[in-house]
Amino acid sequence: MHTLGMHMNKILWLAFVLLGGTYVAGPLIDPDLWWHIVIGKWILAHGEIPTVDHWTMFGRGEPWRAYSWAPEALFAFIESHWSLTGLVVAKLFLAFALVFSLAYIVVRISGNWFSGTAIALLIMLSTTFHFTLRPQTFVWGYLAWVIYFAEGIRQDKKASLKALFSIFTVMVLWANTHLSTVLGLGAIGLWLFDPKQSKLLVSALAAGFLGTLVTPYLGAEWLTFFGKANHALHYTWIAEFKPAHLLEYPTAFLILTSALFIALFWNAPRALAPSQVALFFVFLFGALAVKKFIPFSMIVTSLLIARLIKESGKQNNLLEGLRRLEVFFHSIPKEGLTFVILVFVFLNARFTVRKEFVTEAFPVKAIDFVQEQSLDFPILNDFGDGGYLMYRLSDERGELAHPVAIDGRTNVTPPDKIQRFVNAFFGKPKWYEFVTDVDPETVIWSMDSPLVSILLATGEWCAAFLNPDKQSGAIVLIKSHKYQILKEDMELPRCNPFFQIVKEDNGVL
Repeated sequence: MHTLGMHMNKILWLAFVLLGGTYVAGPLIDPDLWWHIVIGKWILAHGEIPTVDHWTMFGRGEPWRAYSWAPEALFAFIESHWSLTGLVVAKLFLAFALVFSLAYIVVRISGNWFSGTAIALLIMLSTTFHFTLRPQTFVWGYLAWVIYFAEGIRQDKKASLKALFSIFTVMVLWANTHLSTVLGLGAIGLWLFDPKQSKLLVSALAAGFLGTLVTPYLGAEWLTFFGKANHALHYTWIAEFKPAHLLEYPTAFLILTSALFIALFWNAPRALAPSQVALFFVFLFGALAVKKFIPFSMIVTSLLIARLIKESGKQNNLLEGLRRLEVFFHSIPKEGLTFVILVFVFLNARFTVRKEFVTEAFPVKAIDFVQEQSLDFPILNDFGDGGYLMYRLSDERGELAHPVAIDGRTNVTPPDKIQRFVNAFFGKPKWYEFVTDVDPETVIWSMDSPLVSILLATGEWCAAFLNPDKQSGAIVLIKSHKYQILKEDMELPRCNPFFQIVKEDNGVL
């Protein structure tokens, strides 16, 4: 019976891991996924890593490093063999891997499987609005693992070859996945900082840094990082670069988790080194300044809480509450609870796979219309839709006959062109500069942007298609003289130079 109980504990733990994964996964919705796939297709077709841009109008031929080449090639391989369904399944497995990693690490550090699993699930719940199938999401797991290996070094008081190799390996993966390796090195440094154990710190940092050099560019990604480091603070009009908002779901979790950390630390201030407390505040302030860093802060905080749970010698209300909750949890029949959880896992996974991707988030039907009518290039597109447009216009080799005007890569398009795009999108003075630079024959643009009204008011453009699913979304504009030709074939209404839209069932105006 004891053996059966131990097995049921493991099965129940795995059920919670699966539940957390299916809860946060969801259908494909990230606008950057699509240009990642295109670049991955190019890498697989050409058997090399790009050193220049091949896909944007103002960056084509200019030096560029595909610092996320490894997951990009993976995404492209999955998409080419199993289409979007394969990508959704891959997203589910990524979610499972992250929940498993966090739960395992927090349990090991805290020494309590119940508290560790609960904290790990709390962290994953907080990432629901940030979790997407993109290279950055892989990095969340890498951050947890490098801190775990650093904690092992701190506990043993020696930098064993195995621990250093583990840190080196994780940082190799990180360096070939995303540009944020400095976060991993910073976490290692602050977690291990101790003037009396400087050799441990230097050895761990050296192993981590050497790992960042094992890339196709031989570590030249550091040059890209230093050139891009200010983008999060400079391009605050991009949603993920905005400061954290108190009324947003992830920020609420961040505040609650930070409050839990402070309460536990208040009762056991000697359980953490000053540098580890500094690590908490560095990531917290980073997350408040740029909300894309909220998951990083949540992971760091959860691992610090795990240490406080393990090393707190004093009784306090929070820990006593966790112990009582654990006692109550063990009173619930594990077999029945496991069955209920697995039912929810099945239903969540089924919905995610069947939905595949959120079509309303992308200009799917607008691009269908452009391709069906063989409308002319160049196409003027906005920043958020550039990646999906790149995906739709590219071939199986990841090549474009017509480059997109702009996409989601802030380090590709020259800064002056990005500023001109911003002026155009928000209808600011000199809005016309970006339009003039592109010199488009067709426009696929967001209805939420004032530029649509401005272009229609000039009398030079006519609305030919509106997303039939909702009033916002993508609209297709064509030149007035082209409109007259298209009108004869499609029986379109008279082109109104002002913003007066009559929506038909098929989306044609």
